[in-house]
Amino acid sequence: MNDYKTILSKMAIWIWLVLAILLILYFLSGIYIIDSDEQGVVVRFGKVIKFGETSGIHYHLPLPIERVYKIKVTARYKEGIGFSLLEEAETEDITYDENVEWLTGDTNILKIKAIVNYSIKDPAKYLFISEDARDLLKRTGETITTEVLGGMPVDDVLTTGRQELQIEVKKKLQDMLDTYECGIIIFSINLVSIEPPAQVLPAFQDVSNAKADMQKLKNEANGYTSQLLPQAEGQANSMISAATGIAESRVARAEGDVARFNLIYDEYRKAPRITSYRLYLETMEKILPNMQKYIIDKQSGNLMMIEQK
Repeated sequence: MNDYKTILSKMAIWIWLVLAILLILYFLSGIYIIDSDEQGVVVRFGKVIKFGETSGIHYHLPLPIERVYKIKVTARYKEGIGFSLLEEAETEDITYDENVEWLTGDTNILKIKAIVNYSIKDPAKYLFISEDARDLLKRTGETITTEVLGGMPVDDVLTTGRQELQIEVKKKLQDMLDTYECGIIIFSINLVSIEPPAQVLPAFQDVSNAKADMQKLKNEANGYTSQLLPQAEGQANSMISAATGIAESRVARAEGDVARFNLIYDEYRKAPRITSYRLYLETMEKILPNMQKYIIDKQSGNLMMIEQK
């Protein structure tokens, strides 16, 4: 009988020892470590009691009383608009959802696929404000894309409006997420592809080819203009220079003739009769060259021969 009591006593001791060890291990299970790129959120029976815990060793009451969520706040995450990503964060693997289509401002249908690059700025809001923050981001992004595309013509979206589309969607999406308080900050939105549906792709391709041909012709015309214009300007400058030279030459000649006339006129005023007679003889020499000429004095009747030079 005493042996039986001794065995029971020893068993009780071992049971209490095991229970004490289990209890210690249970409470020790509340120790957790936050890495440098993480923040911790502690909830008690589903209610947030601590958030934003930084790196280091921390403690929370064991499950099911309290639970800790660790969120990488420095990591960059990705979510697709118009398609679904197979993996989040660094992976580039994607699977396309061919049913997503958008309508532009001029009632053209386009398929647009974009990647949203974001990070988590408030872990508590990210975890509990929305049941699925990633899905909220995706659906909100598609709604904003629909709104922005509704105010843009298809030509702008396919050409010069890509950058404007990215900027506008990013701004409006961030404003909407801030309104929802889902704890997400967007870094960038990158357009993966913009294309029309397969049924009208040949027509869009024809339009694109026509625009490319038009741009090519414009470039050729601009090149021809840039080549022809300097030649024309050179020829014009040459003609202007020649005309200027001729004008200056004629002006100089006219000025010389005027000066010569003024000299003759001054001499004429001094002796009009002699000067007019001399001019008459010079003029006759020019009119009748290489001919023997005689001068008859009316009063004396004498004949005077003019020697030829």
